[in-house]
Amino acid sequence: MRKIIGIGETILDIIFRNNQPSHAVPGGSTFNTLISLGRLGVPATFISEIGKDTVGDIIIDFMKKNGVCTENLDIFCEGKTPISLAFLDENNEARYMFYNQFPEERLNFVWPRIEKDDIIIFGSYFALNPALRKKVCELVEFAKERKAIIAGNWKLNKRVAEIPAFAQELQANLPAERCCDVVICAPYPLIGALEAAGQCCALGVGAQDVSEHQHGAYTGEVSAEQLSDLGAQYCIVGHSERRSYHGETDLQVNAKTKILLENHIIPIICVGESLAQREHDLTETYVAYQVAAAFSGLTAEQAVRCVIAYEPLWAIGTGNTATSAQAQEVCASIRATLAKLYDADTAKAISILYGGSMNAGNAAELLAQPDIDGGLIGGAALKPEQFVDIINAANQE
Repeated sequence: MRKIIGIGETILDIIFRNNQPSHAVPGGSTFNTLISLGRLGVPATFISEIGKDTVGDIIIDFMKKNGVCTENLDIFCEGKTPISLAFLDENNEARYMFYNQFPEERLNFVWPRIEKDDIIIFGSYFALNPALRKKVCELVEFAKERKAIIAGNWKLNKRVAEIPAFAQELQANLPAERCCDVVICAPYPLIGALEAAGQCCALGVGAQDVSEHQHGAYTGEVSAEQLSDLGAQYCIVGHSERRSYHGETDLQVNAKTKILLENHIIPIICVGESLAQREHDLTETYVAYQVAAAFSGLTAEQAVRCVIAYEPLWAIGTGNTATSAQAQEVCASIRATLAKLYDADTAKAISILYGGSMNAGNAAELLAQPDIDGGLIGGAALKPEQFVDIINAANQE
């Protein structure tokens, strides 16, 4: 059953009649909506700011009694839960006085698990308040990110002149409604043109690498800030070709992941074993190490904004593909590693893609696996008709 996730203000309203306190009740526009839904038995989760004090305890207890989940509240210690004094006149018209004391860091909550068909409700106060709007936008983007992802990696292919025709053919063949996000990760010089041309088909745009440095004397490097200026929404890090040909280390992958998150770009973190490692039964151990290294120092809130792509090295560009059972086994072990690093809910919220020669012929079987949330596509992403076949397979999920 779908659940309702609300994000908005909450406050304890103290009602006065004839200048005497009459009663107190928690309130807030989005809060009231979630309470009504909770009373009806609808699964409801509320995100808000509440102080660690007696007033906060009253509001939390009220939510629990009315069937609203409180696991994603920001319960702060430095400050006080907001209250309002409502003075009613003879016509029951209220005159309000508000009191609050918030900490400097606002809305530091744990991200909820968001499934397909869940509904998010947010209040106008949070959406318009400059101190809170960013968090509301991040929640909405996080919800969108949890769909299946079909990401194409163009590698060192295509030219600017080819992009308009590619985008037009892609648009002409895409399903009218789709439940997956479609992304192309292109060489740096193509990103701006792809971002412009891809608007016709809601195409996400990404890069294939990024500097671990924000700026400085690093000839040939491109920063996350510069990628953001070009319109990049995603960026691949740790691809096996970068690790093999350019000596990219796990420490660099971690640094690149962090700098991408700082610039609001979604990292697609590549991990995968060699044929020798698989033959020596080291696949899960090695991949778990890569995941732990890439996520080192990341909070759960940061982790759920990342995407992992499992690419067995022996299947990249070779035409060989892991069986659906092999791919599922490793992707399940990646999720288990994430659960150990964080918790089960965080692990479930992170998209895991398969990227070892996925094509139109094997996409449906691979995408049917419970721990494979999409694909990182190589050669097939260069031809719109083949790319659309994979997107259609994802659209059946």
